[in-house]
Amino acid sequence: MRDIRSQVLQIGVDLRIDVHELSDIQRTHVLDDVFAKYTQGYRYAWAMWDSRYFAPHVSRQAEDGWEWCADFIGMNQAFLCFNSAHEEAMFAIAGGHAVVRLLGEMPAEEFYLTNTLTDYLLCFNHHDYLIACGRAREWLTAYQPAG
Repeated sequence: MRDIRSQVLQIGVDLRIDVHELSDIQRTHVLDDVFAKYTQGYRYAWAMWDSRYFAPHVSRQAEDGWEWCADFIGMNQAFLCFNSAHEEAMFAIAGGHAVVRLLGEMPAEEFYLTNTLTDYLLCFNHHDYLIACGRAREWLTAYQPAG
């Protein structure tokens, strides 16, 4: 397993971003909900988005698409996780801009974002696709990046 956990926590300290690692119980609860809602209950150590069981979604290819997540998340808390084959930890981060700042300092990794209600799932993959499920589908369909 890669040491993504240490990177996330150190970057949080360096950038003064409030990053909290979820407990195993909290992480399991969130992942149980995510898998139930977005993969028909199938669990994946690798790319959830690459499954035939993946929920209806919208995707857009853009090299900087991962930065768009800040606009969807806004000031709300988000849970950040990675393909579990690379990192099992899940992190709570307050605000979309904090998420993007943190991810901007990391080596490229596929990541997933959701919230306490797990009413959305955002993924950015190694093909530069931002993928949106749940409540985020409508947002990504209509989203117009600045510039």
